[in-house]
Amino acid sequence: MTSSVIRPVLCLGFGNPSRGDDGAGPAVIDALSRHELPSRLELLAAHQLLPEFSERFADSDWVVLLDADARQPAGVITRIRVRPAETCVGGHRWTAASLAFLAMELHGRCGSVIAYTIGGADFSATEPWKFTLTPRVAEAVDRLAARLIKRAAIVDDETRYHPNRRPRGRLATADGSSALSSAFQSGG
Repeated sequence: MTSSVIRPVLCLGFGNPSRGDDGAGPAVIDALSRHELPSRLELLAAHQLLPEFSERFADSDWVVLLDADARQPAGVITRIRVRPAETCVGGHRWTAASLAFLAMELHGRCGSVIAYTIGGADFSATEPWKFTLTPRVAEAVDRLAARLIKRAAIVDDETRYHPNRRPRGRLATADGSSALSSAFQSGG
């Protein structure tokens, strides 16, 4: 008999809001938190990726990471498929790939991981407690949040969930469910 465990979908936004556009990831989480979302969707904002998150990677079907990117033009949203690293290099510089590797090593599984980055322009320190994004990044935060909200509408649709079927298409993302794969894969 096959057990159909419905695991959460983790949206993890990370970055330092006191460093201008570096706060884009947590800003997306904040925007998402203002909407009614499926109970299966878990939102988490953090300053940086930590090894402790490997357990959350293992317990989730999908892991959607949200971060700023200084290498992209301001406001450009990029979607990246994350595969587990071949080894784990930690220290103070954890990456999504190293956390996926750690989840596999410590917990025997890892949800599929996808990252969305938003290009930033200003990463300088802001006034204390004044978290300010540049206009293009703020607009991209709203666009990405709207995109994720639209896709989250089917997260709790258990009738379309297939626990033994991996996602198809150009992204094998954070949940084994075909319903979620079509949601998070289409349209960027």
